[in-house]
Amino acid sequence: MKKIVKLFILLILLIIIVLTKNLKKPIEFKIVSFNEGLNKQYNLVLSNKNIEYKVLIYDSNNLLIEQQNTTESIVYLNKITDDKIFKIIVIGKNNKEEKQISFNYKRESHIPRIYLSPSTQCENLGNEKTNYTTECEMMNKIVDVTEAELKNTNLRIYRNNITMTLDEVVRESKELDVDLHLAFHSNSHHKNNNIKGVETWIYSEEEKIYPLAISIQKNLMSIYPKKSGNRGVKTTINDEVKIREVNPINIDNGILMEIGFHDNYDDAKWISNNVEIIGKTIAKTIEEYFLK
Repeated sequence: MKKIVKLFILLILLIIIVLTKNLKKPIEFKIVSFNEGLNKQYNLVLSNKNIEYKVLIYDSNNLLIEQQNTTESIVYLNKITDDKIFKIIVIGKNNKEEKQISFNYKRESHIPRIYLSPSTQCENLGNEKTNYTTECEMMNKIVDVTEAELKNTNLRIYRNNITMTLDEVVRESKELDVDLHLAFHSNSHHKNNNIKGVETWIYSEEEKIYPLAISIQKNLMSIYPKKSGNRGVKTTINDEVKIREVNPINIDNGILMEIGFHDNYDDAKWISNNVEIIGKTIAKTIEEYFLK
């Protein structure tokens, strides 16, 4: 019985020593900044584990923007769009000690985000007398070229996949907060397969990327066989046409290309025979707009 009592007392003393050591240890923490996905995230790492802290984060106007209780670390996830100074106060709950640090944030040079959105309309068949198969297959082939070209630039490239629904495409693009959502499509008339040409769609002429839409149309026409096929840059703001991939309700910075008519023999043949040059022309246009 005496041995048990002694062991119990030793255990109590050991617990007291450990707790006392932790209580006396000063608060230490560091800030590790990193860039992941959509937001600039700040991971505030505290050195004294298993002791609860109260963390207060203030902005440059001394407004409280974050308050958390933690035993190890917190992550500040709010999106930061400009230079800021943060004041961070850490309070040790048990020892009432307080430590304060100022953290100056300088926004890194922005890397433009580009979302390439080839058509997922695999039911749209091309002119049967050409090598044009389906809209989704041919547009994905063009995007393969465009993507490969842009991967070698200082641009961040995203892309949909052929299994995604349009709802999923616009949701992903919106979440990625892209600088350009570029939809790759080919057109059709259904009633008259003599109609042909290239056209580019954007929501309005007030869109900041409207000059890019102009350049895309111009450069596609530079490789298109006939000038008469220039159907121009079109807007949807005052039109009954509601294209989800250019409407700012669904998409930020959206442009949609109709790269010829896949039910027209000449256009279908031109597209299927010029996948490489079409893809490279579009890539070069994007690169010149964002990087030069």
